[in-house]
Amino acid sequence: MLSDNSEEVLRILYVDDEQENLDSFHLNFMEDYHIFLGNSAVEGMQCIEDAHKRGEDIHVLICDQRMPKVTGVEFMEQVNEKYPEIVKILITGYTDIEVVTQAINKASIYRYENKPWDENELRKTFSSAYQHYKLAKENKELLVNLKKSNDELKVALTEVKELKNKYKEENLYLRQEINSNTNFKEIITESPKFKQSLNSIQQVAKTDSTVLILGETGTGKELVARAIHNLSNRKPMALVKVNCAALPHNLIESELFGHEKGAFTGAINRKIGRFELADKGTLFLDEIGEMPIEVQSKLLRALQEGEFERIGSAKTIKVDVRIVAATNRNLLEESQKGNFRSDLYFRLNVFPVDLPPLRKRREDIPLLAKHFVAKYSTKMGKSISVIPKSLIAQLEKYHWPGNVRELENIIERAVIISGGKELEFGDWLEDKPELTNANLEDNLLVSMEEMERQYIVKVLQFCHGKVSGKAGAAETLEMNPATLRSRMAKLGIKMGRNISDL
Repeated sequence: MLSDNSEEVLRILYVDDEQENLDSFHLNFMEDYHIFLGNSAVEGMQCIEDAHKRGEDIHVLICDQRMPKVTGVEFMEQVNEKYPEIVKILITGYTDIEVVTQAINKASIYRYENKPWDENELRKTFSSAYQHYKLAKENKELLVNLKKSNDELKVALTEVKELKNKYKEENLYLRQEINSNTNFKEIITESPKFKQSLNSIQQVAKTDSTVLILGETGTGKELVARAIHNLSNRKPMALVKVNCAALPHNLIESELFGHEKGAFTGAINRKIGRFELADKGTLFLDEIGEMPIEVQSKLLRALQEGEFERIGSAKTIKVDVRIVAATNRNLLEESQKGNFRSDLYFRLNVFPVDLPPLRKRREDIPLLAKHFVAKYSTKMGKSISVIPKSLIAQLEKYHWPGNVRELENIIERAVIISGGKELEFGDWLEDKPELTNANLEDNLLVSMEEMERQYIVKVLQFCHGKVSGKAGAAETLEMNPATLRSRMAKLGIKMGRNISDL
């Protein structure tokens, strides 16, 4: 049934070459929706055309990807050419993820669902899909009627252009998410401290309260933000990310709130900001402590009032966005120093979640090592199944200033050089005395600032002194080059002729 006041019943066509799947779908949804079934692309297209002739257009098409003769993506491309207003949902396995990008580009897919599909998730998707269908249908009818009036035509073309830009931004963002390496299914831990943090996440996830994730670099703040979104009622909508440390200061306001054409030099087109993309969903503000002070006031208003203006526009835009922020800084201290607005800090600090560093959850090191070995072995076509206990012991002694991200990098390199079924660190282990001769007590006495300095120095040495560009230290650390240089200056790291002398 539909979530609005309309009495119209949602008409759904499900196409799958397996009769068992068709029967199961019909049984689960026939009481609430008008269900049509097809066991092939040919039968599915015939069903769509017959329904159109009767004046009972199909609202939603849901189709399995793996079908003989014509795949789900190919079928959706055919449907998109004749009936673009039909909302298309692809059922796909994890191994088919590459075809989803093709579907976004060519078939205008609305969403994809993993096998096996979940009934409750599909119902939520159907509800939002129908709103999408109505919007597309209204736009199509509007374009026809606008030919009657020049004034109406000007207004409608503006609206259509805005929607087109928004869909373009949404599709671009979705493609970036599909291609990212952060699509973890689970958080790996046996640590009581980390599990305590997970309990806090479960408590707050179902609410719309703002969450502030606290933790050192590499502790998994983005992974926790994803978990909060996936456990929330906003899961059917987008989780949109903004890394405040990776954006130049003069562009972060435009990235958050968007801009109009001609708003500033280089603004050759209108841009939809991340707040608009996250409407009805979740906005993850990573490294919030790096946000320029001049942008913080506008962010505070957006959080409090749910409204803002694009740069160069006087039109107020209202949004419904749930905020999850993360930082490796002490924002209270930063606010006392005048580097961060205190009112914004208290607005963000509604529900803090503290993530322990890896050195305080050492029981997770063997689990994480095994996970990363499996991940990169599969990626590189290797069959590494044994991790020597001596290597695990060395890893457990290290203080891990870079936390889980540093552990992942070390394991990835080890997988690269390993030739058999046993993981090898190789000769380069000799160049890392902090692993071979790690003294836990001495390491724990080092200040956090010194740990950060040592870690940046080691990354610079690994990158042969290259700060920016491909394979540079900034890319390795996932930082903006300007931010890295600022941290180097603060920590007293000066580049000499010989990088080994740092």
